[in-house]
Amino acid sequence: MELLSGARYSLVNGNRPGARLALEQLSTRFPGFRHSERVLLTARWQLAGNDSSSFEQGYFEALEISTRNDNFAALFDDLRPIIAPREAQQWEELESPAAKASFIIIFWRSRDPDPISPENSRLVTHYNRLLEAQSNYSSPVYGQARLSRNHGAGQSPRFDPTAPLADFPFAQPKPEFKRPSSYQLDPRGLVFLRHGPPVRVVQGSSSTTGKEDETWLYGNSSFTFENPQGSDTFVTVPAGSAEDRPGINGETDSTESGDKYQRYYAAEFKATGDSVELEFYQSFPVHSLNPVAAPGAVVALFDTSWNQVAISRVPARRMVVGPDTLWVAVNSLKALPGAYYYALRMDLAPHHPVIRKSLGIAQFAADSINLSGIIFGHPLDRDNTISNRSSEGMLPRPSLIFNNGEVVSVYFEIYGLKPNRDGERKYHEIIIISKVTSQDPEEEKSFSGDAKLLKRWAENRSNSRIFSFDRQAGNKQKIISEYFNVDTSDLEPGSYSLLLEVEDQVTGELRDVTWFFDLIEPAKVQSLKSRF
Repeated sequence: MELLSGARYSLVNGNRPGARLALEQLSTRFPGFRHSERVLLTARWQLAGNDSSSFEQGYFEALEISTRNDNFAALFDDLRPIIAPREAQQWEELESPAAKASFIIIFWRSRDPDPISPENSRLVTHYNRLLEAQSNYSSPVYGQARLSRNHGAGQSPRFDPTAPLADFPFAQPKPEFKRPSSYQLDPRGLVFLRHGPPVRVVQGSSSTTGKEDETWLYGNSSFTFENPQGSDTFVTVPAGSAEDRPGINGETDSTESGDKYQRYYAAEFKATGDSVELEFYQSFPVHSLNPVAAPGAVVALFDTSWNQVAISRVPARRMVVGPDTLWVAVNSLKALPGAYYYALRMDLAPHHPVIRKSLGIAQFAADSINLSGIIFGHPLDRDNTISNRSSEGMLPRPSLIFNNGEVVSVYFEIYGLKPNRDGERKYHEIIIISKVTSQDPEEEKSFSGDAKLLKRWAENRSNSRIFSFDRQAGNKQKIISEYFNVDTSDLEPGSYSLLLEVEDQVTGELRDVTWFFDLIEPAKVQSLKSRF
């Protein structure tokens, strides 16, 4: 016991050689004593030496030992300060060691900002923060209260205290600080563990009470702590209700996430059997970064336990898209219907912006008419474009933003049309392009003879286009590919909806799908380009 405590004390106080000696003696003299805790502490020793790969191996080795022994105390104590209430309740309801191990694996995978990478940067960040918090903000176990160093000098205020963690299917931790912990972290330690180093620390003392105090600044949020006379720790200075202090309710990861210039969307198509093919279109401005080589584009699909089920890696191509020059890529994945998470990454070394979200894939009906998703782009010579589902010459536009006056290309597919007695597949197609405007719910009920509303209706109609066709497919053509161009030169800038409605003239079945795109004035597009 003394060797384990000594190793932990040495590690927390920066004495890595002392920690290593104690761990080696413990391994030799008492190899079975608190085995998982020793392996975990050894992993943390490796991380303190900047060996994140060995740390992760050691962490999951400790998890395996904990599963065999059904003793997860050390592992759970480390994640307890950032666990969400719903997760804590789930943990209490678990009975088997396998279920507890699975919980911890999913806990960290769900927080990984780049699940495509083999390293879980959120796990590494947490344990780096934990060592810093134990070293500087825990008492009385590891020493006396001390003033904080000014962590954030020169840092950019990346912290957004009002933003929830993206796509996490649970509520954030409650704002109480008194969570059980073997580390006795003071309130500063818990804030540091959840949000990392502050952008700036303001320190002072009260002339009347003599209490030392400090305020940690994170963008527009702040936390104030004070050290009462005679106390060996800092305490939190109340600053309103939990609702007034949203930053304390969540956690912040400082690792790289999606870039504000990264654009993408996806469209679904029918594949063989029950499978669905997803095409992801993503782009990044060439002028915003200058990578050494042409970047790669990656899209990965994960099940609800964050196990990877599919991945696509393709090179991005430098393309002129409207007024801009972009890196553009098309990734294709196939999957069965169900609930998933997905992650997109553009490898613009040294930057790797990542977007991750949840996704529900619906099944295409087997015996009725169906419509695919829509590819938006602009016409381009077939030999110079990027490979995508469309066999036509078109370049997908991941941003769905077009310069007013551009020709917008549209591609989609029709499935399940029934043949008539002559084997012909006939269908009626309506395309409605209309400007999206906001209006009050009361105005939507009726015009009621209101001249103002009639004028608005006339304006909206002037910014709409309606096309109607009677079409016929070949006798052997089961998948119908539709492609057309829209001249936007006589449409006003703004947001538009595109409604596709297809009626099977044999069965009378109707299907429709609506997508949205934007038209921007050329001057605004040029202004956006200058920011790149």
